[in-house]
Amino acid sequence: MEQKIIGELFGVEIHSPVSRSEVRSLVKAKQDFVESKVETEKLTTHQALLDAGDIVEDFINSLSEDDGKAFVNYYSDEVVAISDSTPDIKEINNKSEAESYHLQAQFIFNELSANLKVFGSNSALSGANPANVNLAIEYIDRSLEIEPSNPIYLNLKGLLVWNGLGDKEKARPLIEKAAELAPRDITIQHNLKSLQDPNGCFIATAAFGTPMAYEVNELRLFRDTWLMQKKSGRLFIKTYYTLSPNVANFVSEKPILKKMIRVGLKPIINLVEKFNKAKAP
Repeated sequence: MEQKIIGELFGVEIHSPVSRSEVRSLVKAKQDFVESKVETEKLTTHQALLDAGDIVEDFINSLSEDDGKAFVNYYSDEVVAISDSTPDIKEINNKSEAESYHLQAQFIFNELSANLKVFGSNSALSGANPANVNLAIEYIDRSLEIEPSNPIYLNLKGLLVWNGLGDKEKARPLIEKAAELAPRDITIQHNLKSLQDPNGCFIATAAFGTPMAYEVNELRLFRDTWLMQKKSGRLFIKTYYTLSPNVANFVSEKPILKKMIRVGLKPIINLVEKFNKAKAP
């Protein structure tokens, strides 16, 4: 089978279809990259691992679904294998192992998010190929066993519990703790704000399957920065929150209607996005 180069990480070329041997070489090269960063740039091991992890995650996000799934599986296996074979550099190995489980969980969360956006649901009844949320939670729990105070891992588990299992109250302490540990992380702080919002965009949330959808966020921002500033806007909001919960409950049980609403909302959201950008500082 002809192989096509799809990228280079830490000096190792990666081809499609992804092979285990290339990923094994990459994992070793990543370890050398981390050690070099620590030595030459005087970074802590944790800082160097964060830099390396960002490189790996950006690469995964650029891959097709099949290559991404193969890469994440091989990468996780090889990180665990190299950790077992080189116990003398425990900190690097532990953090790399936690990162590999996080990548597995993140990949599944990306599948979940795509299902919610396209189908408004993670259920096969809506036409989706269901993401294995429980498996993702098992992966991120392994990451948290190694780094229990990692805000990125806490945030991802919270999102999986909230969006995947529909348990907002169980997700709340996870995202709150993540936000407390990472007060300057805009994404985590935004997730906390969305979680704490007592008045979400009910119909849009039902149509897109999650309050975290980009489209829902744009509507929420428009509400807070435009509608709330005008008397007519506040009246509209009050009326909307009176009528929309029952409509949203009805919509949430109708996959075809969800799709129709998503299509119908598209031009409105495009217009809202322009307003939001104009209002941005």
